Amino acid sequence: MGKKNKWKPLTYTVEDTPLQENVTVEEEDVRQMLNLSYEVIEKTVAKLFSSSNLVDHPFFFIHANAYVLVGTKMFYPCEVAVLKFSLQKGVEDTYHTLINPGSLPVGFAHDAQAYGEVTHRVPYPPLKEAEPSLAKVLDEVQQFVWGGPKAVRECRRRSQFAGEEMCLPPLYTFYDKELFHYDFVNEAVAFDLMQKLTMSSDTPCRFLLHPLAKLLYELRRTTSGAPAASGSEWSSLRDAQEALQRDSFLYTPNIGCEFHERIDAPACCSLSLVKRWALTFSSHCSAPFQGPCPSVPGGAKQESPEASSTSGEAQQGRSEATCVSAPPRRRLPARALPALRQPYASIQDMKHNL
Repeated sequence: MGKKNKWKPLTYTVEDTPLQENVTVEEEDVRQMLNLSYEVIEKTVAKLFSSSNLVDHPFFFIHANAYVLVGTKMFYPCEVAVLKFSLQKGVEDTYHTLINPGSLPVGFAHDAQAYGEVTHRVPYPPLKEAEPSLAKVLDEVQQFVWGGPKAVRECRRRSQFAGEEMCLPPLYTFYDKELFHYDFVNEAVAFDLMQKLTMSSDTPCRFLLHPLAKLLYELRRTTSGAPAASGSEWSSLRDAQEALQRDSFLYTPNIGCEFHERIDAPACCSLSLVKRWALTFSSHCSAPFQGPCPSVPGGAKQESPEASSTSGEAQQGRSEATCVSAPPRRRLPARALPALRQPYASIQDMKHNL
């Protein structure tokens, strides 16, 4: 078997250190871009902190669900959510939509239905309210991150005047292969969806996708100036990854989309996930602020970093009437498992942000 064209999924430790060597050029690019991405995040947070703009700077989290993976690289998306977060305000705004990707290739409808039943619960064939136009989804995402149609037009005008492509603000996402709602490697799903969205437009638009755990780690290190309020110090990126993996706000009520709340299955909802990430950020990165942590609009309760480690276990003891049952951890059929994907636009884009 030839190694040059053979995709082999990388095995990483929680420190993102490869446990086995890979021979493909693409995978080496992924490794290089991950390091560059870390450097971009470190410099971004340091610059914002030194200029006193960190507390109100907006960060954008993204999560996407997919029906199925066809081949090794093509996902068929079914849902996306983007969240605007700041340390000062917590969740500032959210965007969410179900997506109609069109007809699946012959033989994949059953895989989509089987996977959906144990994870995101978005049915196939798609619901009537699912958006069939990727160009419209891109336009809505652009309006969301840039602040409305006028801002999008102005950004487009400036880009055309400068002879450059538009570039969305950095997007951050996270995945944990051991959790039920990350059977699809979310970085790969989000990256593939953003590729489809940007390619659907007549106006070129670039994007950058960064690891959410690294952002959490850098914000925590920067804002933990008050040890009594910030809890125990984090010694490595692993602490941030474990905080996100813990998913302490899994059972927070009324933070999913209308569809998932209606069927009582918000655990895998993309909108619920990005809000839970924001709650995790607020609970671990609010030391410099006076008063309670920022929260999700609607009354989601915040927890201290110390309490968050046990909150998931405590909430599991609640009655079924007040808690959302988490689906079992089940794997996709072998042909539906994703290969390692490149979660960033390009090495050149990463270096441009340094």
